[in-house]
Amino acid sequence: MKSNMSTRKRYVGSSLVGISMLTLGLLGCSSNQAKRLSATLDTNLLQVVSALAPTQINPGTIVMVNGTYGSSCQYQGGGSSLGLWSLPANGYALGLDYSPLEVVTGNSACTLEITDVKMTFGSPVQEKYSAASAMAVTGSYLNNSIAFQDPLNPGSTIFYANVIQDAGGSSYSSNIHLTFSYSSDINLVPGTFNTTFAMVSAAVTTNQIPAPNYTYNPASSTLAITVDTNGVIQGISGSLRYDNGLPSSVVGDKYVVVFDVADPNNIGDVQAAFNANPQTIIPPGSFFTIDGATKLNFVPLSDSVNPAVNRYIIIRHPDPAEVASAQPTASYEIFKVTFAMPL
Repeated sequence: MKSNMSTRKRYVGSSLVGISMLTLGLLGCSSNQAKRLSATLDTNLLQVVSALAPTQINPGTIVMVNGTYGSSCQYQGGGSSLGLWSLPANGYALGLDYSPLEVVTGNSACTLEITDVKMTFGSPVQEKYSAASAMAVTGSYLNNSIAFQDPLNPGSTIFYANVIQDAGGSSYSSNIHLTFSYSSDINLVPGTFNTTFAMVSAAVTTNQIPAPNYTYNPASSTLAITVDTNGVIQGISGSLRYDNGLPSSVVGDKYVVVFDVADPNNIGDVQAAFNANPQTIIPPGSFFTIDGATKLNFVPLSDSVNPAVNRYIIIRHPDPAEVASAQPTASYEIFKVTFAMPL
């Protein structure tokens, strides 16, 4: 039994995680006016206690989020706030920097970006933290989180954040919900860390047909599966690489990827699992790769690795005299890949 492990470690110090939720609802208006959606902002702060430093840090309270309208937004804000908007949070009822965020119903071309947030730390004094780059509001988390910095101390990251419009649709046809997640630990922000995966292998031989002799190559594998704090998959990229110890015997070799099932423990189980799944020919050569996005059967924003899930990669090496047969006499090598939340 061979074993390979690939992990991505996460910062272990004190950190904070916050989730801000923006909910939009229809405004009443007269029949000859374009209906607009208005926005409210709620925050739900989560704090993490580190085993190394068992005290909760004070992350402050978000009192408003500011941003900009794209040029295709039919409504651009009111008064002197042309092109700019604000959203209050946590019951903040004093003056906003700009006019409240509103979007015309059905204005699907309208794009929104978050530029900065304002927080308080136990007093009415507000501290402004600016996004290092514009944070686009879309129907999925950004591939990478955005650093928020102190404008008076450029380059000093205070926290990282990401945002998703997780309800309402891009056409703004119904109530809209946004989730703004932030943390001082980049690994806790959705879309910014990879699931870990462990790999073990075994071989099954029949009728003296030599077993495949492939080895997982972690150094040349680039697979990255990003997940949020609940383990829900946000994106998949890269591939797994397997090196062939017997490149001259690769003719006729194929592989399948099997969904999370009970471990196959005899030749009948292995053959049945192989024959029940789409087969991919392994090209001649010293190695082959398995593309994560197209072959591992994960659906981003739907599948989760919490709890851990398995994929079985089964490689079949046929009797050279039966290469053309649909079900040749063959031996098999099985790699069990377990995907789990980061450590």
